[in-house]
Amino acid sequence: MKQIGFILYFVLLSLSIMAQSSDYQIGADYYNKGDFKNAYTYLLKAANNGNMFAQGLLGNMYGFALGVDQDYSKAVEWFSKAANQGYADAQCKLGELYDGGYGVKQDYAKALEWHSKAAEQGHTYSQGKIGYYYLHGLGTDINYKKAYEWLIKAAELGDNHSQIELASMYYQGLGIKQDHSKAEMWYMKAAEQGDLSSMNNLGWHFMIGDGFPKDYNKAETWFKKAIETDNASPYPYSNLALLYAQRDKNYSEALRYSDMAFARMNNESSQAQAGFYGERGQIYVWQGDMENAERMLVKCLELNPDYLKGDDEFSKMMASYHSNDVDSKIITNPSLNKNTFAIVIGNEKYKNEVDVPFANNDAKIFGEYVEKTLGVPHDHIRFIENAGYNDLRIAINWLTQAMTVCRGNGKAIVYYAGHGIPDESDLSAYLLPVDGIGNDPGSAYSLKELYEKLGCVEAQSITIFLDACFSGSKREDGMLASARGVALKAKPAAPKGNMVIFSAAQGDETAYPYKDKQHGMFTYFLLKKLQETKGEVTLGELSDYLVKEVGRESFVKNGKMQTPTVNIATSLQNNWKNLKLK
Repeated sequence: MKQIGFILYFVLLSLSIMAQSSDYQIGADYYNKGDFKNAYTYLLKAANNGNMFAQGLLGNMYGFALGVDQDYSKAVEWFSKAANQGYADAQCKLGELYDGGYGVKQDYAKALEWHSKAAEQGHTYSQGKIGYYYLHGLGTDINYKKAYEWLIKAAELGDNHSQIELASMYYQGLGIKQDHSKAEMWYMKAAEQGDLSSMNNLGWHFMIGDGFPKDYNKAETWFKKAIETDNASPYPYSNLALLYAQRDKNYSEALRYSDMAFARMNNESSQAQAGFYGERGQIYVWQGDMENAERMLVKCLELNPDYLKGDDEFSKMMASYHSNDVDSKIITNPSLNKNTFAIVIGNEKYKNEVDVPFANNDAKIFGEYVEKTLGVPHDHIRFIENAGYNDLRIAINWLTQAMTVCRGNGKAIVYYAGHGIPDESDLSAYLLPVDGIGNDPGSAYSLKELYEKLGCVEAQSITIFLDACFSGSKREDGMLASARGVALKAKPAAPKGNMVIFSAAQGDETAYPYKDKQHGMFTYFLLKKLQETKGEVTLGELSDYLVKEVGRESFVKNGKMQTPTVNIATSLQNNWKNLKLK
C-alpha cells in the first residue's frame, strides 16, 4: 500500500507539472502573439502553481503594462517569486527594479545582489551591469579590477552597454593601461551594433582629437550614421553644427544644423537643453557675434542656473569674455579733449562675403576707449556698425568738416575693423563696405581717396588704425569667396598731411582673430596698451608694442606671422614717435 501511495503521489505530481507546463505554454503562445488578455489567464494559473517562467512573464506584463495596468509593486512580487526559484532573467529584472526604484525603494546594493545571482548563471546583461556598479561605485566600493573582469565578459558576448563602459575605461586609463586604440575599437563594436551614443562618441573624439587622431571627415561620417540610425535625436545634429563651424567656418550651415537639433530637443532634460544652447553659443563666439552669444548664455542660465559652474566649453568662453581685461576694465579720463573727433567702424556682417569675427566687438570697445580713456566727447564720435558704402562716405565727409571747423587745432582718429581688398589690376587697397563685392573695387572705398580727403585739411594729427588685411584674405585662414586663390601684396597708399597709419598686417599676411579674447589680434593689443598707459602712450611706444606682442602671439596661437606696420606722412617723419592720441 505504501508503494502504491508513493507511485500515486508522483503520478499526481507529474500531472500537476504537466498542467503547469500546458498552462504556461498556452499563455506563452498568446503572449508572443500579443494577445495579452488570454495570455494573462493561462500564465496566472501556471504562476500560481509555481511555474517560474510564467511568473517572470507576469512580472513583464505588470512592469511594461502589457494587457494590464502598469503596477511595479506586482512586477516586484512576481519577479521575486521567479527569482527565488533561480530564474536568471527574473533576477536580472528584479535587479533593474531595485536599480531604478520602481515598486521598491531604490537600493543599489540589492540591485547588485540580484544582478550577481543572474550573472553567475551567465546572464550577459547582468554581467555588464555588475561591471558598471563596480566601475562607478554603486552599491559597493569602486573596484576597477572587478569592473574590468565583468565588463570584458559581457562585452565579448556582444553587450553594447559593456562595450561602451570598457571603451571609457581604456580611454581614461581607469584601472588599466590607457589605450586609445582599444577605446576606439570598443566604441566601434558598439556603434556597429547600432548604438547611437557610441556613434556620437566616435564622432566627437575624432572631431576634437582628444586622444584619437583628429579627423573631421571620420567625425562627419559617424555623426551622419547616428542621424541615419535615429533622426529624432538632437545630439548628432548639434555635433555636426560644431563640426561645420570648426572645419569649414561655414556658420550658416552650422546654424542650420543647430536649428535641427533645437527642433528635436524638447524631450531632453533642462540641463541637456542648456548644453544645446551652449553649443550654439560657441558657434556665435567663433563667428564673432557676441550679441547672440550673450542671448544663448541667458537661455543656458534659465535652463540650468549652475551652468557657469560647469566645465562646458561655452561657459569657459563667456567667463573669459566677461572677465576680459580690456573689455571690462576701461580707464576713464575725467578731462575732455574737445578738439578731437573720431570715426569708429566695425564691419562684421557682410551681404556678399563671409563675416569678420569680432569686428563689431572690436569697434564697440575701441569706441569706449576713445570716449572714456582718450576723453573724446560722445558727440564727437561717429560709431557705425556694418557700414555700407554711403555710410563710409558720409562719415569721412563729417570728419573732414570737423577738422576744418577746428582750424588746424583738431585731432582726428579713424578706426576700421572689417574686410580690406586689393585691386588686382594695380594692387591698390580698399576698405570693403558690408554691401560691397570682394572682387569689385568699384563697390569699395579706396584708401588712397581716404588719405587724400583727410590729408587735405589742416590738423594737428590724424591717426588711422586698420584692423584689416588687403590681400584678399579673410580674418581667419583662407581667402574671400570672390578673391583669387592666392594672397596679393597690396601697395600701401601714401599718407598725406600730418597722418600716421597703423595697419594690422603687412603685405600678403592675414590679420588674425584672437578667439580667446573675442577680438582681432591687432585690436586686442591696441586696447591693452591704451589700458595699461591710461591713454598716455606715444605713437612710437604703441608701434613697438604692437609689433612685438602681435607678432609673438600670432605665432604662438596661429603658427603664422602677423606683423603690424606704421606708415608715416613725410611731414611727421622726424617727430611722429612723440605724438599722443590724447
